[in-house]
Amino acid sequence: MSTGKKIIFFNVAWMRSYTGLRNDTAIGGGAYIKKNKWGHEIFNFSPLKGQVFGYVAAQGDINIDRLGADSSDDFIEGVTVVWTATRPTGGNVIIGWYKNATLYRSMQNQPRAFRKSKILFSVVCPQKKATLLTEDERIFEVPRGKGGFGQRNIWYAFNNKKYVSKVLDYINKGKLPKVRARGVGASFQVDSLKRRKVEKIAISKICEYYQRLGYKISSVEEEKVGWDLEATRGRSRLMLEVKGLSGDVISVQLTHNEYSQLKRKDNNYRLCVVSKALTNPSLYIFSYSNNEKIWIDEKRNSALKFKELKAARAFV
Repeated sequence: MSTGKKIIFFNVAWMRSYTGLRNDTAIGGGAYIKKNKWGHEIFNFSPLKGQVFGYVAAQGDINIDRLGADSSDDFIEGVTVVWTATRPTGGNVIIGWYKNATLYRSMQNQPRAFRKSKILFSVVCPQKKATLLTEDERIFEVPRGKGGFGQRNIWYAFNNKKYVSKVLDYINKGKLPKVRARGVGASFQVDSLKRRKVEKIAISKICEYYQRLGYKISSVEEEKVGWDLEATRGRSRLMLEVKGLSGDVISVQLTHNEYSQLKRKDNNYRLCVVSKALTNPSLYIFSYSNNEKIWIDEKRNSALKFKELKAARAFV
């Protein structure tokens, strides 16, 4: 069986980083997580000795025979495992994948424990072959019902070859599926900005990042709504406040209006900071975590702190 056909989809709880419960929480995922406040998948992207160990709540053994294993085999190699989860706002999406993974028929014990409990796994792969998407990158929707996931957390996807082909194009080539526009504002042109160089670069980098993910970008700067850009893709609409820095210390000023919008803690609001804009731009995209009650960067797990300032005007 070819590598392209050895693909399987696993549905797990929604998390930001899957590296434990520090600054993270497992949302959804079934009765076990609801009862214990954690599940074995909380370490699915936590590397250990150059490998990652993945868990899915399976009802009994995984039928690796369907992927080409013999009935006497305990495992099968060269498998692509696509991890999915349900967004807190609704909709099942791809959150990451393992490539060239080894998939076991029955559960195995990880070489670590959590809260005095053994951690289970059913699939392992080299750390370099594992990809976890940030929350804003999780836009590739997964079908449910006919031609998609059923009641179980495992989907072999043999009944939807067209969809599997699109997923493999996404994993191997970065090719996203097209979405229909939903009547959003005019497309935003970076070249039309008349700002200082650092700010222009920051806007440009944020636009490039979201446009690469298939979002359509519109500018709302002139409307003074408390954010600079709006990113829309299908049903998703993000409000992006953009700040540019020439240095690498993350410290930005927020206007009263911007800070008021940030304090609303809207799940669709993002504070986007581009540091070292003139030399080697780095992106930090902060969103609010309802579970941890902090503003945290999706890739670096850097939490924001705030210092409220007061101003005055002196005159004669």
